[in-house]
Amino acid sequence: MEIPRKRVWILEHRQAVPSGLFRIGLGVALALITAIATTSLGATPAAAAAYPITWTPINVPPPPDASGGEGGIQASSCPVLGWCVAIGSYLATTPDPNVSTNQGSITLLSGTDVTGIQAPLPGDAAVEPEVNMNSVSCSQPGSCVIVGSYFDGNGQEQGLIDTLSLGAWSSQQAPAPPDISQETDRHYINLTDVKCDLTGDCVAIGLYNDSVPVTRGVIESETGGVWGETEAPVPPDAYAGPNPNYLNNELTDLSCPTISSCVAAGAYAQTEAPSFGQFGPQYGMFVDSLTGGTWVASEVPLPPDSAVGIGLDISFGEWVSCAAPGQCGATGGYFNNAAQTNERGVVATLDGGTWTSIAAPVPGNVTASPISRASMTSISCAAAGACVAVGFYQTNLFASSGAPADQSVIDTLTGGVWTPSEAPPPTSDTSD
Repeated sequence: MEIPRKRVWILEHRQAVPSGLFRIGLGVALALITAIATTSLGATPAAAAAYPITWTPINVPPPPDASGGEGGIQASSCPVLGWCVAIGSYLATTPDPNVSTNQGSITLLSGTDVTGIQAPLPGDAAVEPEVNMNSVSCSQPGSCVIVGSYFDGNGQEQGLIDTLSLGAWSSQQAPAPPDISQETDRHYINLTDVKCDLTGDCVAIGLYNDSVPVTRGVIESETGGVWGETEAPVPPDAYAGPNPNYLNNELTDLSCPTISSCVAAGAYAQTEAPSFGQFGPQYGMFVDSLTGGTWVASEVPLPPDSAVGIGLDISFGEWVSCAAPGQCGATGGYFNNAAQTNERGVVATLDGGTWTSIAAPVPGNVTASPISRASMTSISCAAAGACVAVGFYQTNLFASSGAPADQSVIDTLTGGVWTPSEAPPPTSDTSD
């Protein structure tokens, strides 16, 4: 969950949680509520200890069609203390007793009341809709938008938009770009992130397959209750031809200091995928910025040691946070050797309209092995020049398996300098 314009410090404490999908979801939601309370008091990592944060498991009845199988929580949004919506999926029964399907779950916390329901779907949803619930944004209690995807009765994957307004949830199919593939096995649109403001206007991002077919980014916006879509623009050096089995561009994260000045981060193919070998096209990092009602694409340069012909590692996504219009940070991972065995995190900042990046610093116990990996997986910027990025790196401490151990890292930007620190593990962590 992104908390706009606040630096969020969450102290993790692991404890036993009752089994069941919705029980897990509430543990997440309540922990986030407590963390928000701490940050609202202006806590720093050192000061946060003065405000205890407790993970509290609460039992929530699942929807009546839950099969008792697997499930999980994907995202949550808490516009005020004590009111949250968490979303996810669960394995549900179907008319065929031998078949189960993924349905969406919505868990609402209001004060001490907790309820869990099945997410509504458009009327054309298949009997086995295989729902993805990816992101939720609640601008105020009682006003939320959820985005994701589902399969319709024709076997085509459609974008999903669920809206909470005036105490009721409604559902609609997301508008698709006109060049979306109409072939049943290639028709695909999936919305992955959404942000909404107090007026109820929203911006969402995602992916779709065009008629080539090429996988591209899509941007959707809602104004006055009406949704529209546009293909995500890409930098001028983007490869425009087909890349079978590889995406051409994607948007994975969205930050909106105001709903009229959003920034979406992603990756784009700069070359065609080789016709042989195990490696795909060279990827670059980019952002789409909304200014004056127009989306404009800009490349975010990778550090100078990035491997020619390989570039960005898209495995963990690209992430962005803007404290205010024009004051942003972004992060991801890249390869610095052609064999794709050395991976580094990247941290980038926007200053004066120009993006600059460096290799994300790591603590001194990073592995000295020729095979090394590190990546940054999220970022939050509280003000210009004040960001925190988190990720992982491979240490020189070996796990019981004999392989180098992965360790969490926190990079902090202060006074123009990024400083790494090793994230302490939970006190009850006994894993390798």
